[in-house]
Amino acid sequence: MSTTLVALSPDLSRLVSEGYDVEVRDGNLLVHHVPYLNADGDIAFGVLVSELTTNGEHTVTPGSHQVRVVGGIPHDHQGKKLTILLNEAAFDYGNGLVASCELSGKLRNEAPANYFDKMSN
Repeated sequence: MSTTLVALSPDLSRLVSEGYDVEVRDGNLLVHHVPYLNADGDIAFGVLVSELTTNGEHTVTPGSHQVRVVGGIPHDHQGKKLTILLNEAAFDYGNGLVASCELSGKLRNEAPANYFDKMSN
């Protein structure tokens, strides 16, 4: 993780201080150990991947509200795929990091103002 970027970015610092397992890699923000339900209703853990927009020193407003999931396809408590599932396709980030789907959800139907809002949603 880029400790300087996290230290200079209140949204990333807040993610870390609230216990999120954050990594900055190749221009992306990764949040590890995110629980979700698989098709069988079992709890699994995945990684959320987001683009990471900065001004070179700290984060700025996210360029997109969408995130990708490394792991399986998330389901709801009734075993149905999440309604915010946008795309079920492989997205290869290299070094063994391959997302299985893309999610598109906005809190209160608004684009996130920062990465804490985006990733905690």
